[in-house]
Amino acid sequence: MSQILGTLLDSAGFPLTGKLRVSLTGTLVNDIDTPDSINLTKPHLFDIEDGEIDIDLDESETSKVTYRFEFFETDVDDNLIEPALLDFYALVPNLSPIQFASLTPTGMVNDVLDTGALRVARIISANPNLAANIGGPFPKGNWSAGTTYIYRDLVNYLNRTYISKSITPITGVLPTDTNYWMNIPVEPNGTLILGDDTPYGVAWSDSGLATSQDAVYDAIQTVNSSIALKANLISPTFTGNVIVPNQAANTNNTRAANTAYVDAGLVLKANLDGSNLTNTTATTPASTDDSTKLATTAFVQHSSRPAFNVVMSVNQSSSADNLLVNFTTEFMDSDNTWNTNTFTVPIAGFYMFGGSLYLLNNDTSTRVIGAEIHINGTPSRRVSEAYLLPSVGSHTTITPHMFYLNVGDTLRIICRTFGTSFPYSVIANGGSGTLWGFRLPI
Repeated sequence: MSQILGTLLDSAGFPLTGKLRVSLTGTLVNDIDTPDSINLTKPHLFDIEDGEIDIDLDESETSKVTYRFEFFETDVDDNLIEPALLDFYALVPNLSPIQFASLTPTGMVNDVLDTGALRVARIISANPNLAANIGGPFPKGNWSAGTTYIYRDLVNYLNRTYISKSITPITGVLPTDTNYWMNIPVEPNGTLILGDDTPYGVAWSDSGLATSQDAVYDAIQTVNSSIALKANLISPTFTGNVIVPNQAANTNNTRAANTAYVDAGLVLKANLDGSNLTNTTATTPASTDDSTKLATTAFVQHSSRPAFNVVMSVNQSSSADNLLVNFTTEFMDSDNTWNTNTFTVPIAGFYMFGGSLYLLNNDTSTRVIGAEIHINGTPSRRVSEAYLLPSVGSHTTITPHMFYLNVGDTLRIICRTFGTSFPYSVIANGGSGTLWGFRLPI
């Protein structure tokens, strides 16, 4: 807030009593404080007793929003007497206190300046520090990291002249920082900078001089002449006998190969017709490949061999609808694909699965118990089902089923009570619980 002080007198110098009406010509926003505030244009009346003005207003100079000041005398009912004895517009500066008279225009005009401006000129002329900072630019000699520079200060730095464009004082900021300084194309002695004609060479290194167009042209022409003798990077055309370095044996990259490297490599290659191959390796084709490609031993082994054959070794009992059956004894597991209760597919293709379970109804009522194959945790096929009297068990077959499975797919056997809850068991005695599976050669 800015405090405004002053005294209102009549023409004979006697204090006036009335009201000072203050109105903003536009909204005044203060977004610095939290929460922010908005001053609206609604007028406000200040009581003026014996001519004394002592009011507080938000400064408006930063936002460039003017206030309207109107002073009225009042009648016996405290009503405003029109017209206003004083009516003017002014910005309230970010200072405190402020003399009300410094805001009011005098109405008098000098040959050159309004008297309000004359007041400012008198203040500046009476203050050497203010007078020294009016105008510019201000030569400051060579730049120094410890010197504080203000707006329009001129400095010399690396044989160049720079002028400060920072509104706020700066210290330690290099003149090459274009956020705060601007380069002026003049020599330190005041003459315009002309390009230096020194030809391109070591003399250019660490030089602060600007080179001439002629020197740059000569350097570019030298580069262009050298480029004309070079081959294109893309689709180059060579003439004559092109010589390239000999690459080490078994090099496999994008380097150029000479004839010696090619001849040495061909010695190790087999003929296309009637070749006798030794220690030959090849890429294993996909398991479903049915072509004339070379079949590796891995392809042959994985084409039709069984995957696993496992049995239960421990009885399992439950009352839940979903019981994951464990087959913990492995008779065969060719690719190490079985883990307790899960088969993980090693090679994509068609697979056949089957086996058997011994299911026991531990309830006092007749119940139905079944088994399902789950692929990737989702029910796929019901493969077994038994209708059992109370305390009766039965050997059931896991009906063989064929599936096409991808690498990483999982298969499990889940016992089901189909939405009901009762006690039952899956018996492992005598190898009653078995599961087998293998990949088909198709």
